[in-house]
Amino acid sequence: MAGAFNFLPILAKIFPNWSGYNQSMKILSSASDVIGDVIKRHQASQADGEPRDFLDVYFREILNEKDPHSSFFGEVGGKDRTISKC
Repeated sequence: MAGAFNFLPILAKIFPNWSGYNQSMKILSSASDVIGDVIKRHQASQADGEPRDFLDVYFREILNEKDPHSSFFGEVGGKDRTISKC
């Protein structure tokens, strides 16, 4: 019955195990942890100069953004990265 909460979201609150909600959240959390570790390692190995890939360009944009209304600005950029990784 996994995924039933997608069709009837109230089931996730009433029957979280039966609806598959708890299992889906465990899987999503695990995937988020793995992706977060990859991002941290990538940032740690980032060097100044030419970007290696899209992630280097993305991280640089977050660091260099000055407009507080931009989705790349400081903490907002970091939160967007965290939200969008899954």
